[in-house]
Amino acid sequence: MSDQLIFETANFTAEQASGYRLPGYVIVQLKPPGTQLAALTPAQSAELTACLAEAERLVQELVQPERIYLMKFGELVPQIHFHVMPRTAALAAAFQAETGDQPPFNGARVVAWLWEHHASLGHTDAELADFVTRARASATLG
Repeated sequence: MSDQLIFETANFTAEQASGYRLPGYVIVQLKPPGTQLAALTPAQSAELTACLAEAERLVQELVQPERIYLMKFGELVPQIHFHVMPRTAALAAAFQAETGDQPPFNGARVVAWLWEHHASLGHTDAELADFVTRARASATLG
């Protein structure tokens, strides 16, 4: 089992993102090859919905962010995957301090800023591991 794995179903995994140092930044990814949602079977589509709902629930419960962003891009990794990103008050404050933007924030700008500055937020390996441990214990899927 991966150190970042939170839960796994027949067709999907949910993991703490290894590329972004933000506890609760979860990637839900399709296990079999696939790049288009329209190609999923009805059962896979239902499973994806359940996985996204579970990931969102875990992030809300354990991180308690002000907002949760759900995103599908497929630029660098074409395999179907979704980013579940908590926008916490601390993240918003860091973003606002650097950009001068005022609420309500443009979520796409917040995400782009986070991707460039996630390491500067100071989250430790222990915090990331703690989120994974608590999320595994609270997960109802997998």
